[in-house]
Amino acid sequence: MPLTELAIKNAKPAAKPFKLSDEKGLFLLVNPTGSKLWRLKYRLAGREQLLALGAYPEVSLKAARVRRDDSRTLLREGRDPSAERKAAKQRQEIESRNTFEAMALEFIDKAGRLWSEGHRANAINKLEKKVFPILGDCPIDKIEPPELLAVLRKIEARGAYDTALRVRALCSQIFRYGISCGVCTRDAAADLRGALTPAASSHMPVIPLPDLPQLLNTIDACEEAPYCRNRQTRLALQLLALTFVRTGELRKAMWSQVSWTDKTWTPAVETMKTRRPHIVPLAPQTVRILEELHEITGSSKFLFPSSGKKGIMSENTVLYALYALGYRNRMCGHGFRSLASTILNEAGFNPDWIELQLAHSDKNQIRAAYNHARYLEQRRNMLFWYANYYDELRKGRYIEPLAYASQNKPVFNQGIQAAA
Repeated sequence: MPLTELAIKNAKPAAKPFKLSDEKGLFLLVNPTGSKLWRLKYRLAGREQLLALGAYPEVSLKAARVRRDDSRTLLREGRDPSAERKAAKQRQEIESRNTFEAMALEFIDKAGRLWSEGHRANAINKLEKKVFPILGDCPIDKIEPPELLAVLRKIEARGAYDTALRVRALCSQIFRYGISCGVCTRDAAADLRGALTPAASSHMPVIPLPDLPQLLNTIDACEEAPYCRNRQTRLALQLLALTFVRTGELRKAMWSQVSWTDKTWTPAVETMKTRRPHIVPLAPQTVRILEELHEITGSSKFLFPSSGKKGIMSENTVLYALYALGYRNRMCGHGFRSLASTILNEAGFNPDWIELQLAHSDKNQIRAAYNHARYLEQRRNMLFWYANYYDELRKGRYIEPLAYASQNKPVFNQGIQAAA
């Protein structure tokens, strides 16, 4: 006789477990503890098997019968319900480990070791705020392009077109990592190329070369400007101009990296954008700036210490100083690198020396590992010439780089090609 809900509710535990039978192998096991567990008895290949179908009342009588019938359908197809249940559980466990969020964090943990601290934090922040809340729990191999596009459209709706493009590119990296790990077979982000609104290009501002004398003189006198009354800010701008390193590399510079004997500065590899060793030869003018700075901050491990949370000069100090000097939208910290590249190329220096000194990434990683010390003396000579050229511009008269190189050929001809 089939079971009823009333019979199940009225069943009281006994000293020993007992069964309440339903139909087609389904029964309810009532334990002395009071638990009531659904079980299905079936035969497969001549052997009796037992399958757990859940506990009452979480699984009602009606639901237990549905599970029983589903299992019997599998049996008619020659499949073992117990084995199918285990396989489904394993798939669920794999999917829970291979969610988009899990794969994204695993990717960043591995690939992010070559990123700067700021780039890594920025990538995690974008994902946590814009992607994980919607797609984080989804198995990465189940995400379809329209689902990802919906996330990106929300970012675009706020007018953040560049951010949407960057998030798509980051997601594409994560999908490709998932493919390499064998947990997905498709880059859903790749299908969205061309689907997003292009961002307006915004080149980093840099002044024309003829305006450089005025900029250098303005920097030299910048302690009179409201924002730049801190002498360290003036020295930071002067160092940036003569070494044309990246602003982040200058901010994180330590006195232990400066060799007064060799007249070099060797930034820590982890502060470099390329994560490659780099050497900055120091011209006499640069050494004098460092000596003045050492009088102020020599007791600290950093060249530019700060009482802020990070303990170093803010990433916006240089930019805001240039604003205060009247160069908003005309010049930024990166602009000194653009100026250096233009000047040294126009002067005729070897492009390899210029690229090495700018610490641009080298696609040949094996060659790049040995490049940091290559042409060191030639680069030292090039930076000496560069510092002297800036001294000439400080006199207030602009002179073309090639013309100055030609005039100084007897002293600096080792580094100059076009002027020879």
